Amino acid sequence: MNIMSDFSIGKILQLFQKASEQGIAIAFAEGELSVNFQKGRQIDKAFLEELRQNKPHLIHYFQKFAVDKTGIDEQVIHAIDRNSQTPIPISFCQERLWFIHQLQGSEQYHLPTVLRLKGEVNTAVLQNALQGVINRHEVLRTVITEKDGKGYQVIKEKDNWRLQVVTTNDYPANDEGLQLLINGFINRPFDLERDDMLRAALIDVAPNKYLLLVVMHHIASDAWSEAILVKEVIELYSAGVEGRAADLPVLPIQYADYAVWQRENLQGNSLNNKLDYWQTKLAEVSPLQMPTDFTRPVVLSRRGDKISFSIDKTLAAEINGLCQKQGTTLFMLLLSIFKVLLYRYSGQSDITVGTSIASRQQKDLEGLIGFFVNTLA
Repeated sequence: MNIMSDFSIGKILQLFQKASEQGIAIAFAEGELSVNFQKGRQIDKAFLEELRQNKPHLIHYFQKFAVDKTGIDEQVIHAIDRNSQTPIPISFCQERLWFIHQLQGSEQYHLPTVLRLKGEVNTAVLQNALQGVINRHEVLRTVITEKDGKGYQVIKEKDNWRLQVVTTNDYPANDEGLQLLINGFINRPFDLERDDMLRAALIDVAPNKYLLLVVMHHIASDAWSEAILVKEVIELYSAGVEGRAADLPVLPIQYADYAVWQRENLQGNSLNNKLDYWQTKLAEVSPLQMPTDFTRPVVLSRRGDKISFSIDKTLAAEINGLCQKQGTTLFMLLLSIFKVLLYRYSGQSDITVGTSIASRQQKDLEGLIGFFVNTLA
């Protein structure tokens, strides 16, 4: 008999929610269920009895849905045979973006980085530094081809990339001309079947003043990757100028290895369990009915805006103090405030917000440029 037949997953999740509200943490390790209490909280004996009665259901839930230290997220990713004739698949993240690119283009998924450089710049060394990063990270010289309606990775050879050098003779020497040049460089579409996924230009703006403009396509990169790029370019350039070997860690795997691992592991029962979890978790979620001053367009556009603001040091210190007092992170506090705001405008209390996660569970992924970030509810 299926132990879950008379007890829905939804009710199990309600138990977890109730436990959280009462300062109770329920954990499962090495086949044993444990219940831990927050210090100073009053114990609800009736709820403890409810947990005891439903212990078999809770254990079954953990066994079916939870990922432990032997689960998919902790498996070692091995390097694939680069001489194999088997096509290399794209990752699930890449597949989503590849579909969008084919449907409507993907200029909104360009990731630009602009660095101001002062002093004398050795163009040849900078070229070699950027080429070194592209040589190290295969995904930056990987194109995507289509076969039978599916996308596959094709890794290009090393040392075939060039830095674009722009002098003051190549554009109108004023702010407007410079901005037009930068915008054109950032927004120029990538050909995902032919182009390297990184392009860069060194722009001469004044004597001993330059802009280094680097654009990566999101299908091969994310915000975490941008930090890796800047760090490695600085180290490779410094090493080139100083005539020494660059101090960079060996990369045991590449993004292609991750994509193959992901495809092999996220299927069958593993995939079905994750789908069951989220379908149950989000079954009752409905869109917020927000009052707006315009009618939602029939066709989705790319028009949007980003508004920035600052808070003073006193308020920032008070907010951080509240986080410490409540034992929570700044992110969770701000997310709670945001949800209160949404509740005020919508009157709805079951609010789901999507937020990005790094998705780099394995140590070998931390220093790798690639598209790993995911958005979860």
